[in-house]
Amino acid sequence: MDYRSPKEIAAICKSLGYRRKKYALYVTERVTLQGLNWSGGSRSVYTAIDLATGHASTPNLSRPHPMNNAAEGVTVELPSGTALAKTGTFMGKPSMLYLYVRPDNLMAAIGQETV
Repeated sequence: MDYRSPKEIAAICKSLGYRRKKYALYVTERVTLQGLNWSGGSRSVYTAIDLATGHASTPNLSRPHPMNNAAEGVTVELPSGTALAKTGTFMGKPSMLYLYVRPDNLMAAIGQETV
């Protein structure tokens, strides 16, 4: 998808500092956190986004040693009104944006009113 079409997606990308043109949008109620620790030049970073305000919050989920990371592999329920963005680094380069949105929040994420 090209993020230049829906203004709300473009605003999310800008708030995350994401400058690439492609992203993946997943409609789901749960997300499994994976790749939180550095491995082979790759690491995932998850950011929660309040869809009403656009406020982004990135918890520090990486730990000094991979065996001690309690968040790795945990499946989290997406709260209503919140999207989850997965960014990070893939083989030393910025990775693509993966945006996870609940089905009931999809229209708010792409900037359309629900009927």
